[in-house]
Parts: sequence; C-alpha cells; structure tokens
Amino acid sequence: MVPHARRRHAPTTYTACLGKVMLELITGKLGISSSAGMIDTEWMDQSLPYIDINDRDLITKIVDPTLMVDDDLLEEVWAMAIMAWCCLNPRPNKRPLACRK
Repeated sequence: MVPHARRRHAPTTYTACLGKVMLELITGKLGISSSAGMIDTEWMDQSLPYIDINDRDLITKIVDPTLMVDDDLLEEVWAMAIMAWCCLNPRPNKRPLACRK
C-alpha cells in the first residue's frame, strides 16, 4: 500500500472537500476540488461572497447557466450553495461534521 493512502484526515477536511465539490457543481467550474493552491483559494474567494443566506438572487451571478430552469430549481441550488458555504468555513470547528457513526 502506498504510504500516503494510510493517512487519515480530520472529518473537517472531508467536509471542506465536499464543499468544494458542491461549489463546482453549482458553478460548473470542474476540477477545482482536486487542486490545493492559489487557483483554488482565488476561485473560492471570488465565489463565496455571492452566497448569502439573506439574498437568494445573488447566487445567480455564479451559478452555471445550464442549471437555471425556473425559480424552484434556483431555490434548491441556493440551498446547496449555503451548505457548500458552511462546509468551506475557514474555521474547521465551525464546519458541519462529516463523520461515520
């Protein structure tokens, strides 16, 4: 077995990865979750300000246009964006837990 394959990550790391994947699906910008560098940070810094729990319509500025069908779908995409935003909190102890029970 490859040595790095045995490493265990904290549940908050898995949560942040889930947040990146969800944000990829929302924006249509795939491949960001596999990187861990400046591009990743810049992309999140540009996207996260458009996710606001009090302003659903703000999300339309970053959403992949192929997802926009009607208001009902926008509501679901917005909810997913809020979850991604929570998962990407810079303070790991503020992220939702992703652990097995």
